Parts: sequence; structure tokens; C-alpha cells
Amino acid sequence: MLNYYCGEAFFLKECIDFILKKEKKPVDLERIFKRIENFKKTENLDYEISEDEKNEVIKILEDGIKKYEYYMTPNGNFTLFTKTSFRIGRFHGNRIGEGTVFTKTSYVSKDGKRNVKNEKFYINREECNNAIDGDLVLIDIGGKSPSVSKILNRSITNVVGEVTKEGKKYFVKPIDKKKKQLTIELKEEIEEGSVVSVSLNEEKDNNYYIGKIIRKFEHAN
Repeated sequence: MLNYYCGEAFFLKECIDFILKKEKKPVDLERIFKRIENFKKTENLDYEISEDEKNEVIKILEDGIKKYEYYMTPNGNFTLFTKTSFRIGRFHGNRIGEGTVFTKTSYVSKDGKRNVKNEKFYINREECNNAIDGDLVLIDIGGKSPSVSKILNRSITNVVGEVTKEGKKYFVKPIDKKKKQLTIELKEEIEEGSVVSVSLNEEKDNNYYIGKIIRKFEHAN
């Protein structure tokens, strides 16, 4: 079976997937190199993993970490991402600040094939951590309740809202209540109550943006 996955006709990535699936806990690079050597020695007793192959293994692991296929622990060991408590999915927020995350997790089955598992996780308001509707997020399902660990991508570029004034500053209050967590400051003066579409040009802080008016619709009154 090991020869099947790590034979000459297969890439090192399949070997790494197989090794990390079989290991019960995260392993270091030397353990991965040694496992590859042992597999190869069933075909060639004189085989020793080359520096080029080691570099290729490192590159595969680095690329896999960026794609969330692998996970590197704080002490530098490696495991499959699916063996951790983390998941990636699209955050679907509601009007009261809660949300649901739908995930598609790729995993390696017993026969070595990659499969996809669909899951759904409810995120309460205290665990959303600034995520808004439409965000691609990393969640941790290992605690008492799932929580957003990181916002990976925000696809929102424009927001429609009503202009308000606080002191000498102008802001846009989103009409879509699913985006009410956003604070959008304007650097230009405009009549309070105007309904505008703004582009989110700069994020100054979590969910705090500098907006630029791209269209004025009407006065709210």
C-alpha cells in the first residue's frame, strides 16, 4: 500500500498527505523525510532522500499551509489542516450580529483520495470578532462554541448608506443592517441625511473605513 502511494509515478505531495494522515500527532520535517526514505527503500535499499527532494517537500508544505491544506504548530511540526479544530468558510451574517459559516473541508480518505466534507456552524454574536456578511473567515470549532479566528478576505468594496454627522466628522450609516458593524468616515462634507454609495478606500482599524462618495442618490427627508 505504501509503495502504491509513494512510487515513482506519484508526486511527493501524495506521500506527504499519506504520511500526515497516518501520523497520530504533528511531526517535524526530519520525521517526514525519514518516512519518505523508508517508503522508497522498499523499492531501492540504497535510496537516500536528496537535498532537492527535501527542498521540494518544504515547498509543498509551505504552499499547503497557505492553502490551508496543512497546519504548522507553534513549535514547527506539521499535520493535516483537517486534523485541527480550524475550518474555513463564508460568513453569512444576520441583522442582529450573529452568523452561520458554511465550510467545505478537503480531506484524505483511507484509500488516499481527496474528498470534500460540507459542514455548517452557527456563530453567536460574541464570537463573530468583527466578521460581517460575505466575509471569508477562519473559524475555530474546538472551544465551547465556534468562533471566528481570522477574517481571510472581505469582498465588500461599496456600501450604500445615509450620511450622519458627529461633531465635525461625517459618517455613512449602512442601510443594510447586516453591515451595521462597519464605521465609515467621510473626508468630504455633504448634507446630513443624504443617501450615498461609497467605496471603502482605506481600513484604519477593525471595521473602521475611510470612504469616498461615488454616487449621491437623494436626501433621506
